[in-house]
Amino acid sequence: MKMSIWIIISIIIFAAIFFAAFYIFNIYEIKYSVSNKTLTKENPESLIEAIPLNSFGDRAPFRKAPFTVKIITGDSLIEISDGENVSQKKIRIKTDSISGEVELDLKSKFDLFPVRKKIKIK
Repeated sequence: MKMSIWIIISIIIFAAIFFAAFYIFNIYEIKYSVSNKTLTKENPESLIEAIPLNSFGDRAPFRKAPFTVKIITGDSLIEISDGENVSQKKIRIKTDSISGEVELDLKSKFDLFPVRKKIKIK
């Protein structure tokens, strides 16, 4: 009787670890968050963050999603620098007199295809 209880408990613990590894900690998708989609002279900075999502659509705990940014159009309008961690990038206006639109391709190793984001400069 005592041995069967230990077998059942070990099966339950194994199932819980398996569930956590594949459904809670595994990255299924990357969501890119842009803090400011319109840059102006008063607000010249925007922060792009890559948020790793698990199978439930929540942020995957203890995981980071480093990504690269490729400027498609408007490379003379902005400059890109690293954020506070590997999942963030800062975008800042280069000049005050030019307005336009910037297209960015964001790509993480967890993405199948790059995600295109547009930022307006006024």
